[in-house]
Amino acid sequence: MGWTVGQLQRMSPTHNFGHPDYPLITRLLNASAGPRGRDAYFAHYRDLLETEWNWVVMGPQVDALQNLIEADVQADGKKLYSMQFFHDNVTQDVTIGGGPGGGRISCGLKPFVDNRRAYLLGLPEFSRPRPSISGIQVLPDPPGASSPVLVLAEISVSGGNLGDARLFWRNPPSSLYTEETMFDDGQHGDGASGDGLFGGVIPLQSSGAEVEWFLMASTANGESTFEPIHGEERPNSFEVMPPVVPGPVVINEFLAINDSGAMDEAGEFEDWIELYNSSSSTLDLGGAFLADELDPASMWAIPTGTSIAPGGVLLVWADNDPGDGPLHATFKLDGDGERILLVDSDGITVRDLVDFGSQEVDVSTGRLFDGDGPWVTYSEPSADALNAEGCGWRAYGPLDPLAPALGLVGNGSPSATGTVSVTLSGVTPGGSVGLHACFAPAYLDGLLPQGTVLVDPSTLYKSAPLTAGAAGSVTLTLPVNNPSLAGLALYLQALETSTGKLSPGLELVFCP
Repeated sequence: MGWTVGQLQRMSPTHNFGHPDYPLITRLLNASAGPRGRDAYFAHYRDLLETEWNWVVMGPQVDALQNLIEADVQADGKKLYSMQFFHDNVTQDVTIGGGPGGGRISCGLKPFVDNRRAYLLGLPEFSRPRPSISGIQVLPDPPGASSPVLVLAEISVSGGNLGDARLFWRNPPSSLYTEETMFDDGQHGDGASGDGLFGGVIPLQSSGAEVEWFLMASTANGESTFEPIHGEERPNSFEVMPPVVPGPVVINEFLAINDSGAMDEAGEFEDWIELYNSSSSTLDLGGAFLADELDPASMWAIPTGTSIAPGGVLLVWADNDPGDGPLHATFKLDGDGERILLVDSDGITVRDLVDFGSQEVDVSTGRLFDGDGPWVTYSEPSADALNAEGCGWRAYGPLDPLAPALGLVGNGSPSATGTVSVTLSGVTPGGSVGLHACFAPAYLDGLLPQGTVLVDPSTLYKSAPLTAGAAGSVTLTLPVNNPSLAGLALYLQALETSTGKLSPGLELVFCP
């Protein structure tokens, strides 16, 4: 090529545009290619520059590769450079060889990366404002075969003007993308007109279809952003779920990362799924299926003769180890999130479906009430037992079990003829906190910015203002002495006044 190191560092990102020997980049950057040409090219180039072309990212990768090959380089008897050059050339230019031409310069990797990055960031194509895309929602969740899918996103440009926003989708994944315009006009499920929330619609798709999609937003000048950043190469996707036809047996609780909880027959800590029979009759589940995808070939058939008692539970180990026993499914649960399906014996009718996100170790996800109620998390899983059983305390949290910032625990047995005691922790020392007791639970996202409200404010019984001590904790003890309260349930949650920090929920059922 004959270029100096400086020329290479300052090579234009449109180099060879218009050259007859390079038709691809010429066609790609030509105005006739539209926004998916030049605008997309610079958006991807900019994403690469901002996320990868940085010595903070590339340096450790170079070090790892250098260490990988160092012994082989040392042993190479025909190499054209010294080991000193092998090491120096990472951080500085070196001259290799000699002769009439004086040898050639091998540019140092770090200075090349740093100087090329500085040059590119100085170009207007990589420094002008471009859109930001956030707050993405796909509705309904999960997408079903009975309605179109609405994709919502918050899109804005700081210091610039938004030109347009587009939704690209395809089904099947091997097909071409279809382009849909996204709107902020209040007419496409996007909230109020001009509020920055854009909506785009993917038309009705058949059950089982796998739809891939991505978003592209551009300024009036063409500066663009993809979500996800790799756009069509690594798009978002969803599987279209058939309608759920509820039956008496439901998925009741599951644990996707079991490190120290319930053990199976082999003495191993395995993932598990618990089913619940909400009917008044014993039911034969033989021939029904559990699965983590709709593919019939991957569904696990519940063994013939497997029954579940009325109001009872059935525990299935999701360990992909059927040799350990009859109730060991042929799939595992993904702790990073996936779905669980309960499918009828016809292999088609979905009786229950649970989609879940990233899970925590030894924290289960289950229904607050057996067979019903909102989905919550349990720091004390109840494998092969009812979720709500008897009197006493029962802690439950939001689906993100790491979200609560305050601790809330019940002390001793809450007797209707004795006392009730709870302890709050994690409060700012000397801070004020309100403990709220309601007659019903709830699962309210978005009511407070700091977390999920787990009690129903409309059924408020009492609120107790408390002040934390120097250790950031406070205990409240109340006399009860009212036998008629036996069996009554209250739901407690604490809120710190100054910070808005929330506790998990705590169910109190008075014991006789």
